[in-house]
Amino acid sequence: MTAPDEIAAIGIVTVSDRASAGTYRDSSGPAIEDFLRKVLTTPWRAVRRLVPDGIENVRDALIDLADREIMCAHCHDRRDRTSLARPDTRGNGSRVHQTNARVR
Repeated sequence: MTAPDEIAAIGIVTVSDRASAGTYRDSSGPAIEDFLRKVLTTPWRAVRRLVPDGIENVRDALIDLADREIMCAHCHDRRDRTSLARPDTRGNGSRVHQTNARVR
């Protein structure tokens, strides 16, 4: 849960070789952000990543968002790596991030 004075962070990852190389402007990431700004009523901030195609690039972007940008609402200190996420109850070792964002 976020404290009343916290703003949730939402990671938006766009995957495109050409956009990440600067061949053309990414329109997907901004479109996703615009949509979320229209439907979410809870204050939040966007943290965007634009990466080239490939599993490793996507993986690294998601890890960066989860571990360095701390895309979970219950973390209070960016240096605190012990409370990044609660364990998944399904037992597959994945991390689950929580938010209390409300949708219109």
